[in-house]
Amino acid sequence: MIQLKSSYLLIYFIGSLFLMEVLFRLATTGKIFSFTLAISLLFTSTYAFIFFLIICYFKRKIVYIFATMFLFCSGFIFASQHIYFNTFKTFYGVYSAGNSGQALEFWRDFWFLLHKNSLWIFPFFLPAIIMLIFFRRFSYKKLKRLSIVWLTLALIFLHSLGIGIVLAGGKGQHTAYDLYFNSRNPVISSERLGLLTTMRIDLQRHVMGWSPSLVAEQPFIPEPDLVPVIEESNKDSEKSNEEDKPIVIEYNEMEIDFEQLISEEENEEIIEMHHYFANSTPSEKNEYTGKYEGYNLILITAESFAPYAINEEVTPTLHKLKNQGYHFTNFYTPLWEVSTTDGEYVALTGLLPKSGVWSFTESGYNHLPFVMGNQLKNLGYKRSHITIIHTPITIGMLPTLILGMNTKELETDLTCERYGLHLT
Repeated sequence: MIQLKSSYLLIYFIGSLFLMEVLFRLATTGKIFSFTLAISLLFTSTYAFIFFLIICYFKRKIVYIFATMFLFCSGFIFASQHIYFNTFKTFYGVYSAGNSGQALEFWRDFWFLLHKNSLWIFPFFLPAIIMLIFFRRFSYKKLKRLSIVWLTLALIFLHSLGIGIVLAGGKGQHTAYDLYFNSRNPVISSERLGLLTTMRIDLQRHVMGWSPSLVAEQPFIPEPDLVPVIEESNKDSEKSNEEDKPIVIEYNEMEIDFEQLISEEENEEIIEMHHYFANSTPSEKNEYTGKYEGYNLILITAESFAPYAINEEVTPTLHKLKNQGYHFTNFYTPLWEVSTTDGEYVALTGLLPKSGVWSFTESGYNHLPFVMGNQLKNLGYKRSHITIIHTPITIGMLPTLILGMNTKELETDLTCERYGLHLT
């Protein structure tokens, strides 16, 4: 049995996590040589210190088992995030990991990527393999209390240094400060703060029920244009009045007494929202307003759809929809960070999904009077919910609305009721 200083094990932990972090950056974003690497390595080293201080009280065999497990779990986190990134172009969070059952639907893709990226994945587990094979013959001197105190102080210093650099680096959008304290963007955060720190912050926010704080700006209210007065003769004026018909502008607005709502409300955030909407300028009605009143409605949400699927001979109906209907050529869909169903959530609600959670599931407990199902309900449509594999379809027929979604998030009576739908 070879006896080594305990500090060698700590150095091995730090070096192993450094290796995983650098390889992970190289395999995903490709950005290695940047100042943010120093921040991520500072935070990463603190995890090595914490785990080392935990296991230093145990006997040799327990230290060996726990150290191997620590390195294996760390390698698994980096490897799984690498595979997940290659599939969804983002990183999973604690919320998604807790609902990983639906991700297993993509097991064939994961298995393919596992083989394809085996040369990248193996190095993540290399520190654990070396620990398992070679470190079993080593024993470590037990730390003295003074050494534990110094290591604890070093841990506090490294973490404080990392926080200090974050605070000194600016507070703009997507800076290290913004990602650490205010916002969530897994890909950029992993680049600025490191993967382990990004996941630690996500876990902390998930447990504490954190939501980003938003400051609503007052809506811009344009002043009416000043039209110069031109003196005309009585004859010309009468002729002009006969020829010019007054243009009546109508707006899409609802009869809502915001002053009463504000006086009866105690929640400051809701009061602020009432002020915002009360001062917002409604949109003008145009020639398309009410044009299709009483018609059937078919809304198809085609997941992973591409224009190459539209062909006059192969898909004549889609071809007709594109070429004989309204074709929006300047429309773009953002890359949602959590679930592909976020696009369907946007289509039904007109709202942006909340980052870090499945918005369909979380919104199922909310009052949603303005979602599509409830709005069509007010117009006399019947609504029902069906599931078509990988083909979400919304069909609104007077008096019937059929909604097909490729998601289990709507398959509860409560959620469907909130969205104005019925399970079939």
